[in-house]
Order: sequence, then structure tokens, then C-alpha cells
Amino acid sequence: MTPQEKVIGIATAEIGYTEQGKNITKYAKDFDTKYPTFYNTKKQGAEWCDIFYDWCMVQAFGEETARKMLYQPIKSAGAGCYYSAQYYKQNNAFYSTPQIGDQIFFYVGSAINHTGRVVSYSNSQIVTIEGNVNNQVQKRYYDIKDGRIAGYGRPNWSLAEDTPAPKPTGETCMIEMQVLSFGSVGEQVKTMQRLLNALGFKGANNKSLTVDGQFGSNSVHALKSAQQFWGMTPDAICGQKSWNKLLKG
Repeated sequence: MTPQEKVIGIATAEIGYTEQGKNITKYAKDFDTKYPTFYNTKKQGAEWCDIFYDWCMVQAFGEETARKMLYQPIKSAGAGCYYSAQYYKQNNAFYSTPQIGDQIFFYVGSAINHTGRVVSYSNSQIVTIEGNVNNQVQKRYYDIKDGRIAGYGRPNWSLAEDTPAPKPTGETCMIEMQVLSFGSVGEQVKTMQRLLNALGFKGANNKSLTVDGQFGSNSVHALKSAQQFWGMTPDAICGQKSWNKLLKG
């Protein structure tokens, strides 16, 4: 397992996490209590997209190694997107083209003010995992020429040793999921809604789905959008193929 794969796995497991109040997260809490010298001030209540990126690095590689990989000094200003980008630039680690695991930076207006992690890309599209998107951790999709993209910071991956991948055991786990359609209710509808939200698919009102366990018109719209994206017939029925796509992310 490469360092990039390790940290992407950690970030993927966080998809769907929702802040507990206005910018109140477990990520900032960890930095304020477990890693108090990582940043120059306490971060609970601060915008947390950059904090989430750094938190995943710390979980993967430990506090000291993660900080060095991000080119940040002790008690850095690196919870701010502009300052994180500057640390990369000062170390000739800021690029105009992506690689897997890069820290992607976005302009908000004329300033760098949002960030995420590159998890895959092609000649036309970039896929990211980002914190603080509609108060959640979400997977996002962008045109690779999107004018909001300011550039890519590349951590010093050479400081992290590759982790051997676990050997397959030959065991499998079967999960039974209901076939859901308009009018369905219950906990599995909530699961579907959470997964659609995590993947960035919205309702007919152009908002994230309310996780209420009610398969209504907004859930229909979001599921159809997902099915069209996957190249499936947009029938708004969450059966085996749709469940497979949702659960694989």
C-alpha cells in the first residue's frame, strides 16, 4: 500500500461525516487536544476543509511525520488554505497538474480559500474528497480545466514508508439490502440518502437530501442523477446495481 493509498483510505472512511455545530468537528477537537502544537491557535469553530486534509495525514503517518510531509513548522498557520499553499510554494512543491493524493486548492473569489484531496483524475475530470462542503465530508467531481482550481500542493511522500497491503483471507461478506423505490421508508432509505449526499448528488431543489428515511421526489431526483452518471437506466429504483455503486463510493 502506498502512502497515498493509505491516506485516501482514511479520507474515504470519513465521507458523510457532518459537523456537530457551526464548524464544530472531531478533527479540530483532535488538533486542539491531542496535537496542540500542530497549529498556532486552537481551531474548533474555524473553517475546516484544510484541517480535515491535515487530520487524515496525521492519522496515517503520525503528527511529526505528517507535519514534515506538509512542509509546515511547529505551530504553523497551515489550517488556513492560503498559508498551506504558501508552504508548498516555498518548498517548490506546488504544481499546475495533479497527482493522486495531492492537496488541491481552489479560488473562492480571487483568493485561495478552499481545499481537498485528489483521489483520482483523468484527462477531463478530477475526483476529490473534501471537508466542509455543505457542512460535510464529501466526494466531489470537477472538470480538470475548472477555473476555480488554483493548483496542487504535493506532500513529501518520500518521508512515509509504503505499508504492505493486507493479505486476502478468501473470506467475503454478504450484505442484504432492500430494493427501494418511490414511497419506500425506513433505515435503508436513510442509508441510501446518506450515500447519495456523500457522493454529491442533490435533490430536485438542488440541495443535499434530508436524511429522513422517506423516499420522496428529492430522493428520486438524486438517485436518477446518480444512475445517469453511472451510465445506468435512470429508473429511480435502488436495486442491486445501484446499491453496489453507492456502497463502493
